[in-house]
Amino acid sequence: MIFDGVKFLILPNASTAALQFITKLIEDNGGHVIERMSEVHGKILVLVNDSYVTEDYKLRDEKYFRKEFQLDYDAVWQFIFDHDLPCLNVSSVSDWIAKGELNVAHIALIDTSALENDETQENFPSSSANSEQPSPACTAEMKDTKTSHSESETDIEGFVEMSPSSNSPMPAPSVIPDPPVIKANEKYVRLTEIPRMNSQLIDAMQRLYKKYDIKGDHFRSRGYKLAKASIEKCPFQIKSGEQAQLELANIGPSIAKKIQTILASGTLPGLDDSSELDQRLEYFTNCHGIGTHTAKRWLALQYTSFTDVLRGSPQEFVSGWPSLLGWSYFEDWSRKISRTECEKHLSVVKQCLSEIDPDCQVELQGSYNRGSQTCGDIDLLFFKENCDNLVVIAEIFERLVSLLHSRGYIQCILQLTPDLFDEFKSKLKGIFDKCELPFPAKNHFGNDRHIHKYYLGVKLTKHQYRSEELLRAGQYLHLKPCDNFMSSSSKKSENPCRRLDFFCCKWSELGAARIQWTGSGEFNRWIRLRAAKMGYKLTQHGLFKGGQKLESFDEGVIFDTLDVPRIPPEEREQGLWMTKLNEKNTVA
Repeated sequence: MIFDGVKFLILPNASTAALQFITKLIEDNGGHVIERMSEVHGKILVLVNDSYVTEDYKLRDEKYFRKEFQLDYDAVWQFIFDHDLPCLNVSSVSDWIAKGELNVAHIALIDTSALENDETQENFPSSSANSEQPSPACTAEMKDTKTSHSESETDIEGFVEMSPSSNSPMPAPSVIPDPPVIKANEKYVRLTEIPRMNSQLIDAMQRLYKKYDIKGDHFRSRGYKLAKASIEKCPFQIKSGEQAQLELANIGPSIAKKIQTILASGTLPGLDDSSELDQRLEYFTNCHGIGTHTAKRWLALQYTSFTDVLRGSPQEFVSGWPSLLGWSYFEDWSRKISRTECEKHLSVVKQCLSEIDPDCQVELQGSYNRGSQTCGDIDLLFFKENCDNLVVIAEIFERLVSLLHSRGYIQCILQLTPDLFDEFKSKLKGIFDKCELPFPAKNHFGNDRHIHKYYLGVKLTKHQYRSEELLRAGQYLHLKPCDNFMSSSSKKSENPCRRLDFFCCKWSELGAARIQWTGSGEFNRWIRLRAAKMGYKLTQHGLFKGGQKLESFDEGVIFDTLDVPRIPPEEREQGLWMTKLNEKNTVA
């Protein structure tokens, strides 16, 4: 029988009448349809209900897709992601049976990028933490790999939680637990001072990662990204592909063969090939607010520049107005940010925050907290002792943005409340006028009065910080000549505009939020999957079991509950935490 020994995973579930018929066809032909999480292992063929697949093989209605999921959503997707499993239409089953052959070679694969979890979402996040639908201001795709989803996307239905008005007190220790900020300890110094061995392999993995990333092939790009991270941290010279596969994490047979080819011949066939189409695609996706799918659609329309899009499809920049800012600051936002400059930005924000509410606190998070020497943008987490009312933080945010803008620090804003619209209207209208677009009505830019996340463009004065040396040394992107008329990027005598993000959390959820916003994305996926396998659910709001919140304030308790050592931020990069876990298991 054609499906002998084959396991099928039908998503989001196999319980409808039509899919029960498909299940019977599979089983009648020797196959097996997975019904429990314990069966999710080994070789699996993933099938997706055709009603959730568009004509161009993309997933749609993700909100309902999630709701209809029968198994653990996060755990299933993590397994698919980790094992690079292709996803096919359920209707393929009847085609295979009709042909008497199971052959996936000529079947169109479904683009599952919409299913990726929080850390790899390309869609621009909702401006309101409580909004289920993104506002018109946030419909543009965002070229950004960091965590950026709204609270509504990770809330746990039915969990039991004491509200701020409850008689049960929230955690309120006399001393706020120290954030796990990286320090230049001996271990970290050793890590960063490892000689750049295996540079040829590292460069090859980087090129392959970039190649598939701009094509929207998230499975392959993620595989090469993880392989690159493993090779970068390798303390010895790799001598063969077999050695790499045996001794390093994230190196499978396919990548091991490529490593062997590079080591044996000094190159990899096709590695340096970069078609004109790929270059055009990369140009678009390097713009903040433009994702791979939008870029591919523009290429299909024969657009090769932002000016082409403006002339041929001007509504693209009206409906997705944040991408106009991405175009304007294209060059500045491609420049890396030093740790010293990140700290200067934090100092500016802290000073203004103390004038508005001295009790509100803010911390640097993201790649800075993981010890990166340069960062792509700056992530700031805000919280207030004994405050679980995020409306209070949102009101502080609005006042803080207004104050920072009045002092010339904020250059642009990508989310707006009605009041902030009035303040930024003239700048926004200037951008629309520059490209001769009609300026939309006020409600086009969002109606939410309380926004829990802000995405900003900010700039330090030369008095606050001088970054000329970084500008000279750092590589950055350039707009095409025909697109230069929209550029607002800084002159060489000025500091560049930087991307800075505000996030906030409830006081009672501080520990879980720190795990989330410290990252890395790979670490967050791993620890969430570990939690799921142990019967828990971990989000930025806390650790849950059976709908009950077990812990959210103390990061250490969350690690202890999951039987994970208290891994410092600098070891939360791709795969490094496994060394710590293995050490713990060895001692045990």
